[in-house]
Order: sequence, then structure tokens, then C-alpha cells
Amino acid sequence: MTSMKMITVFACLMYAVSALAEPPVSIESPEVVIGERWTYAGYDNETKFTLKVEIERLSDKEIQAVVTPNGLAQLAQLQVFDRQWNQVEAFKDGNRIVQFSPYLPAFKFPLQVGKTWAQYYDWKRTVVGDEISGAKTWAESRERKASAGPNHGSTRVDGKVLGWEAITVPAGVFTALKVEIKSPHYAGPETRRIFGKAELFGGVLETYWYVPEVKRFVKYESKLYINQQLKRSAGLELVEHGVTPKAAPPGPLG
Repeated sequence: MTSMKMITVFACLMYAVSALAEPPVSIESPEVVIGERWTYAGYDNETKFTLKVEIERLSDKEIQAVVTPNGLAQLAQLQVFDRQWNQVEAFKDGNRIVQFSPYLPAFKFPLQVGKTWAQYYDWKRTVVGDEISGAKTWAESRERKASAGPNHGSTRVDGKVLGWEAITVPAGVFTALKVEIKSPHYAGPETRRIFGKAELFGGVLETYWYVPEVKRFVKYESKLYINQQLKRSAGLELVEHGVTPKAAPPGPLG
């Protein structure tokens, strides 16, 4: 092969590789299947853990997933998302269920670089079963209820798609779309209306690295600020993604 032919072939190969590597302009919501699973390595400040998310049921509107921490089946909980991986319902602290209306915003498909959105959502926390379990007096029961904090509220989030990044996690190297979500305290001039105190500045800054072929994020970071000081740092990194073949459970989604 002549030098010119070799150069031409090499140039064609490089063009093909670059064309394949070029990220899409727009990302649609993922087409997930029952049995699809994602395992993450996580941290919450100094605490480390693993988290497995596996789809149990699907409907046109919802994804029902079983979330299992540290491989402990007895701690597995059902969580409900819409078809864009925005959370609708979750269990917290055992028997406390948190519901979001219309959902807890994380993604707003189709995703495109530069896209922004602002959205309010309502949240409500209720207790399944005996909420005063263990209380021996009425006063103790009242104190337990008070310590649980508010049972409902409204919050605003501001989202922005920042751009594509090459990112390395335990599951491998990916080209990911970076999405940033800012929560209440970042409401700018609305801080006074929401909190009643303009000097109260902080909130939650969340970052997702979403990979279309994985159908979910491969990395997640959450930072809680209060009065501009970092109080909590948490995150997840993908370790494994696959599908466990399963038959669809009988009956409608409940």
C-alpha cells in the first residue's frame, strides 16, 4: 500500500471514530425494561455504602424500582419514579413515606446542552402503620411527632444542562451529559419569600452525569450548604449495569 493510500485510509478511520464518538444533540427519555439494574458505590460524608436499583414493574407513566442498600434484602424499599427518572414516591426512615407532586425534578427530557428549567413541586410525608410506636404517654407521642419535622411543603428547583464530559467511574469510562440542579436556598430574590429571611442562604446543589446508553446517571453528587457553609456531601458512582430477566408481575401497578 502506498503512503498516500495509507494516509487516506487512516484519515477515513479517524473520521469514522470521531463520528461515532460525537454525542447526540438531543437525548430522549430512556426505554428501560423490567429486571434492569444499576449498582452504585456511595458515600454520605464519611459513611460509605452500596446501592442497588432494580426495576420491578413498569407502566406507561411509572417506573417502580426496588432499592437495596449494602446488599441487605431486609432493608430493600420500593421507590416510584416517572418515566423520566424523576422520583414520585419513596420510603424514608422505615415507615415514613414521602410523596412528591407532580414529582421530584431531576431530569427534563429531551436533554440538550444549554437547556434550563425552573419548577416548583410539593412534598408530603405521611406514616404507614403506627406512628407513635413505643410511646408510653400522650406527651411522648406528641414529642415524637414534633421531632419528625414538617409533614408537607413546597420547593423550587432550577435545572441546567451544562455539557458533555468524559468521566471515569468503577463501571468504566463514559461520555456523560452533565446536569446541575439547584434547590430552595438558591432561589435568589425569592429567598425572602420562601424562607422569610434574606440572610438565610444555602441549599442543595446536585450534579448528575447522565449516560444515554446506561439509561441513568453514572455519577451523582449532592452538596448541602447552610449559610454558605458546606454541611453535607454525598454521592454515587456506577459499579455495574445489567439486566436480570424477569416476567412482568401480574396485576396493575399499585
